[in-house]
Amino acid sequence: MLVPELVARVSLLDRDHNTIVTLGDDRERVLQDKQDSKGFSIRTDETKWQQGKFVHPHDACFDLEDNLYVAEWVSTGRITKLSRV
Repeated sequence: MLVPELVARVSLLDRDHNTIVTLGDDRERVLQDKQDSKGFSIRTDETKWQQGKFVHPHDACFDLEDNLYVAEWVSTGRITKLSRV
């Protein structure tokens, strides 16, 4: 199962609901931004976004080749493709 966790990470779970892997985890920095700015200012400031890290993953899916796409709820929207290797 694929779980976009809304705050800065996406997890893959096995059939017994055990976490296999957590991807793009940036919870500490995003939650600190929430406290510092009294909201999630990082969602509207692309200069704070980091490659390989998520801000606000809202949806995710696989394609037919098992690549993973993550859609984030940020000011301009952001789609990240993670290719299966």
